[in-house]
Amino acid sequence: QNEIARILKELPLQGRNLIQFAVCTGLRTSELIALEWGDIDWEAGLVRVRRALVKGSIKRPKTKAGERSVMLFEPALDALKSQRQFTFLADGRIFHNPRTNEPWEGDGPIRKTLWQPALKRAGVVYRIPYQTRHTYASTLLSKGENPMWVAQQMGHTDWGMIRKRYGRWIPDVDTSVGSKIKQFWSQDSHKEVVND
Repeated sequence: QNEIARILKELPLQGRNLIQFAVCTGLRTSELIALEWGDIDWEAGLVRVRRALVKGSIKRPKTKAGERSVMLFEPALDALKSQRQFTFLADGRIFHNPRTNEPWEGDGPIRKTLWQPALKRAGVVYRIPYQTRHTYASTLLSKGENPMWVAQQMGHTDWGMIRKRYGRWIPDVDTSVGSKIKQFWSQDSHKEVVND
């Protein structure tokens, strides 16, 4: 998280909004740059992922699981609120290239004109922008979120990918394990069944 803060500090405001939103939603770069303001459900606190920008063309996500609703945590909402001043009135795509004030055309320009320079200025070892997706997953899992739910948020068909790629971030011991069934079986109505 310290590295993310350092990177964000080195970005222009529109770039900061994009990367902060990426880290806090786990969207693929192709999904991020295809997002439109109509995809945001402010009342429910969700972003509805319905398309991706791949090689200059808008397409549906590659799997049915890729079409999903992702919970918007406070930092993601903050990034959207900040971005409104730049692109909301155009009522189209949310994230624009701060150099051109036009929607991003792909991940290449993000990497070359925004991401690489920010990492260099921040003194952070280079990794691809897609790493923001890994940061999202590892953060949720290390804080104890349910791996099945994390898989759904990321658009995976099952939690196998989560287990394989992020297993080390899943806490070994949950101190509440067994507490629900312990409470259930300690109720008086169940003591009769056990004692018969």
